[in-house]
Amino acid sequence: MKKQDLYYDEIRASYICSGVVAAKIKKLWIPGTKAVGESGDSILINLQKQVFAIADSPDWNKSASSGFLRSFNEWLNTNVLEDHLGCRDSKDEIDAKSLVESINSVIGNVDYFSPTTFSCLIVVPRDKAGSMGLVLHSGDSCIFKVDVKRKRLSLVTQTNFSMIGRTKKLSQVEYVEIGDATRFVLCSDGIHELTRRNVKLEQLIPDCFAKHEVDSIPDILVSGGCEYEDLKFNDDISIIALDPTTLSGKNFNNYTLIYNGI
Repeated sequence: MKKQDLYYDEIRASYICSGVVAAKIKKLWIPGTKAVGESGDSILINLQKQVFAIADSPDWNKSASSGFLRSFNEWLNTNVLEDHLGCRDSKDEIDAKSLVESINSVIGNVDYFSPTTFSCLIVVPRDKAGSMGLVLHSGDSCIFKVDVKRKRLSLVTQTNFSMIGRTKKLSQVEYVEIGDATRFVLCSDGIHELTRRNVKLEQLIPDCFAKHEVDSIPDILVSGGCEYEDLKFNDDISIIALDPTTLSGKNFNNYTLIYNGI
């Protein structure tokens, strides 16, 4: 296994590309039992394209999330993305109009009875130096930006109920700046389960990044880390922790991951 490979870590029950990204899904607990339910959350990691996404489908159609991510990933693995990423204006921004039109054509093919949230971050190299983030979003999954230097957390997605399948276009397309201290957490709305001990995410997530490497962040958050005991969750929690500054100049294998839980 090469250092830049995405692999499954048995101990942390997470998929990891060391120092770059880690992902985990914690399944919901079925009340009155010791069992966990089938997950409706799915995760997409395409390191070669530098694309990371979370999707969350309803209980009555748990496969909707993975179904959409598979379709989206097929779109990614054509040359269409590169064609759009090559169109920059004077501010080094992507020609978002044509890109969004192409993505909306994928969304338009989703069946009404297969609704899912969709929160996606594309890390785009700038023409001169560094990178920027392009946020594509619909629904109530979340993308958080973490400033590890200032220990600050900000929500960059706009929560709504425009599920893919019920809407035929993205509800949010936005650029985010990426600096040396920038990290990201992509997650389903189940992340709010972590606040049941009266600990705000604004404290919990930056503290976790301050104390742990990115490889361990998802496992620490959902397994009682950062001094919080393990919880039984009433909703699925999917988490991607990403250090976008480690992507620049690396040639990753085309490792793609889509899954509905561990």
